[in-house]
Amino acid sequence: MAKIENLHAATEDRPEMLEVVEVRSWGLTGTEGQEFALHSGGNFNASWNILLEIIYSVNGAQLFYTRNFLHHMAYERSKQEQLEQLENFRQGRLDGFGFGDMFPETGISFRRITSSYPDEEPFNSYEFEISADVGAVFSQGMGPGGSFLKIVLKELELEAGAGFMRALIEEIDACQRGLHPDPADFPPASSQWPFVRGLNQQAYDVIAASYQEDYFDNPLLGALFAEWLAGLPRNGHILDAGCGHGEPVISRLLEKGQRVTGSDISIGMLQRARLNYPQADFINSGINELVYQAEFDGACSFSSLLYLDPIDARQAIYRMYQALRPGALLFLYAYDLHPGWRGTPYDVQLGQWMWSWTYGVDEAARMLEEHSRFIVLQARSVLTEQLKEQSVSRWREAAQRRHQELMAGLPPGANIPPPDLSNPPSTLAYPYAIIARRNR
Repeated sequence: MAKIENLHAATEDRPEMLEVVEVRSWGLTGTEGQEFALHSGGNFNASWNILLEIIYSVNGAQLFYTRNFLHHMAYERSKQEQLEQLENFRQGRLDGFGFGDMFPETGISFRRITSSYPDEEPFNSYEFEISADVGAVFSQGMGPGGSFLKIVLKELELEAGAGFMRALIEEIDACQRGLHPDPADFPPASSQWPFVRGLNQQAYDVIAASYQEDYFDNPLLGALFAEWLAGLPRNGHILDAGCGHGEPVISRLLEKGQRVTGSDISIGMLQRARLNYPQADFINSGINELVYQAEFDGACSFSSLLYLDPIDARQAIYRMYQALRPGALLFLYAYDLHPGWRGTPYDVQLGQWMWSWTYGVDEAARMLEEHSRFIVLQARSVLTEQLKEQSVSRWREAAQRRHQELMAGLPPGANIPPPDLSNPPSTLAYPYAIIARRNR
């Protein structure tokens, strides 16, 4: 990972103090064919954006943590060109080096500051800055550039900043090649973000009393789930990760004689689950927070794990791998809500502000097989004709609404033809399910 350290030496009355800034680059947010939308702004190419963590610690205690996007146009400079430019900075031929270009959701810079006093030779000092444009993520209507959070370290050694930038160049190059970090390489819980947990917990608590899901009204999903159930050992211990109120999944598991543990971040959902299924066990835990070791004979997750952002999703897959016994079967269900675009995870879902994500079936399968943790046995769409008709209907309504909003903002007499609603795009939302085996 890219890490920079700033050591403040001890004095007579104070021990030394160590500031550390880490940046972990977790991968591209999408493909060239997907738009990257940021409320009122957009980059039009999701492969130009990298999701990363920014961590600031003092004396080993985490003081600040956030996630943001680094906009990086891959075709501008190759890895070798970036390393050469960094070397030019080290040699004094440039005054600064950094990242963050057309849409600087995150700006990372290391710069030389030349100062002088009367009758003395000029001298150099070095300053490091990370600027996170939180307006790109959180500001509704304001959009990118609305508000910033900054970390500035001053009076640094040249090689400390150059080493950070060199490591960051390597990380970005790895992202461009489709590689991702291994959560097993990081300290436990170092990627847990109380903001996301608190935000989503509040949202699900609000809707807990009324929330309903009829997953098995979908015959394709029901058939695939039954196939997974048939592969479980008798009287096994099964984890329902992100169980919500438990219905209808836990009832199916109990009917098959399985012992069930459900996990969820929502206290309200768990209260319903405990009332509905007193014979099951429940824990208040996010999937990325699980601490089990080879405890379960199988696990499932409906509309939970694959709605986590790419950092939490990979952490959750690692935690599920740890929790399952070798050879155990995993069942995942999700919707790819936005096949044609990727955007800020902070948005309205189920009528509440939430932090969430969406993946296509192929993306999800690749995540499971990263680092050889799972072997994907089946990964398929479970889009029925009825669901397809509903998706097309929603697309038509949205297209008409956008046209009406456009016309309302134009002068009287403006004539823009209505959209062609006869040919739905190929990138409409669709549900899918995956069966995978925990690798030995």
